[in-house]
Amino acid sequence: MKRPHKKRLFALLLLTAALVGGARGWIHGVQEALPGSRDEGMTVKIEPNEIGIKIHPWSGAVSTLEGAGYHWALPGLAEVYRISSVPRTLVFGQKGGPARLDVRSADGSGFYFEEVRIDFRVSSAGAQDYLADSGLSADAARRFVGAFARPILCEEFGRHTVQEVTDALVRDVARSRALDRLAAELEPHGIELIDVTTGKLSFDRDYETAIGQRKVADQEVERLTEALVQKEREREKRLTSVRSEIDMRNELMDGELARKRTEAQTAALKARTDAEAWSLKHRAAGEVQRDELLAQAVSVEDSVRKTVAAFQSELAALEGRGLAAVRERLVQSLAGTRFKLTPFTQDASPERVERIDVSN
Repeated sequence: MKRPHKKRLFALLLLTAALVGGARGWIHGVQEALPGSRDEGMTVKIEPNEIGIKIHPWSGAVSTLEGAGYHWALPGLAEVYRISSVPRTLVFGQKGGPARLDVRSADGSGFYFEEVRIDFRVSSAGAQDYLADSGLSADAARRFVGAFARPILCEEFGRHTVQEVTDALVRDVARSRALDRLAAELEPHGIELIDVTTGKLSFDRDYETAIGQRKVADQEVERLTEALVQKEREREKRLTSVRSEIDMRNELMDGELARKRTEAQTAALKARTDAEAWSLKHRAAGEVQRDELLAQAVSVEDSVRKTVAAFQSELAALEGRGLAAVRERLVQSLAGTRFKLTPFTQDASPERVERIDVSN
């Protein structure tokens, strides 16, 4: 009878020790996961910006408490850890934070960002992984982000030269690549990457000097370009003025040419008309004269024919009379001739007759 009593007493003491130890472990776990945690006894309140993780100490099962509010957590039977899901920011280059982000390009040139901000938080889906990797350290998330962010950002921005990285579009592409890579590295640790923003881009002193000199050179080039453009505008303006003047002169010359062409055509038409009128006039006169001459020719021809006929008749008449007709004709011819006869004393018996014309 004594042995069963001792067994029950031993079991009661064992149960009491387990309950006390579990309660102390539960309270200790809650306070380590979130300093200043509230002790609500049999329940734990999860705020909207918190994630609750329940661990069963006997089975080792881990579960996430769904939703904000009060959740049952019996001492000794469960350990509850509350993890803040409030967005946090890690700033490179800020006083008291990680050192600034210095980047070295493949060509040896260097530049840095005066400030790089990385926004992150513990995700609800990855809270169990974060709890397993963080060891209940409140600063573990910042260490994870800092450890992965620096090499990834330096590598992605270092793919570009200083000249390329001055282009905002190139920087945005590099930032997007770094954002994707960093999110993939942090996700297995339960950390959700929200955004990565880069501040002002700065360069080494020598390069800053070179940039300043290049700015001056670019300004000079811009000034010369503007002057060249102005000269080109003035030249175009002068050419336009000259073209306008030439066009105006051409219009005047075309008008003058058209006027002279019209005058020439008018004069040619008048000359042609006058020529045709003169031709018609003189053609008519010529025809009249031709008719007159033809008539005269016919008349002369008739007269000549009559004269010839008369001569022929007279010749025919003379042929019959012979020498007598010749003498008669000679007498008729000599009838109007005056003779002056002088005694011829040179030769008493002349054998020839001399004729002296005294008509004048």
